[in-house]
Amino acid sequence: MERAGRPKMPLAACYIIRCCMAAVELLPRMETMKIQSTRAIQSRSKQTRARTRIALPLLTLMFGFGVCGTGAFATEIAPNSIPKTGTTADQFCPTGWKVESKLTADLQGNGSKDQIIELITKKAGKNSNGVATDFRALVVAFAKNGKLELADYATKFLLCSTCGGQLGTTIEISKEKNTFSVDQSGGGGNDSFEYNITFKFDKTKNQFVVSKAVVTTSTDRVSNESVETSYDYEKGVETVTKTIDDKEKKSTKKFTPKTITLRELDADKLSSLFKG
Repeated sequence: MERAGRPKMPLAACYIIRCCMAAVELLPRMETMKIQSTRAIQSRSKQTRARTRIALPLLTLMFGFGVCGTGAFATEIAPNSIPKTGTTADQFCPTGWKVESKLTADLQGNGSKDQIIELITKKAGKNSNGVATDFRALVVAFAKNGKLELADYATKFLLCSTCGGQLGTTIEISKEKNTFSVDQSGGGGNDSFEYNITFKFDKTKNQFVVSKAVVTTSTDRVSNESVETSYDYEKGVETVTKTIDDKEKKSTKKFTPKTITLRELDADKLSSLFKG
């Protein structure tokens, strides 16, 4: 008597079943491989982040002043976006900018209440190193007939918030009759720098021009080793004062003055610009 059994399975179906069973057996191994691969990637990622944490301070030390080649001014103000008139300092802010500080001064020599306005971005951007950075600009407005009129501006002159290096960025604006001065300083490691630049309005150019610049660089803040170079653009006199261990050595020489306007000043190029 013929026993009833399971029907014979086609050969192709057998191959399919065997493949499926093999795949099921491989699943735990594949999951293990996936976990190992993920851990390896995470490990490499941690190593990369560790190298980045080490590299960034080294870059800061190497380029301690932070004003050279950082792309810090990638979001500078477009000159045509600065309002031409207003009644308050706030009205000279382009979209996305705000007043960080302002100073009232008589820059025309007629007792007027002119405005020196330091602008800063409302929202931090990023420099070329990907570091969050606040950008700055300078605007000067003359008081005329009860209103303020745009007199001059500088879109690349003021240091950004990270441009001063490890010592940070310090900006101070002061005034005298007919002139104003901008002092910027910073540094990294054992070095520091300071630029103090005085501006006077040139009626023939209808712009502010540099009347005096004092550049101070310190190569050793511990021993107070520094070099201060003063350029008098009205008299054409350059004075160099070298200090080592509180001992000064001073020398002077004549140079042919050149006209440097406020608008052309670029913080990345100050060291090469101010030379006799």
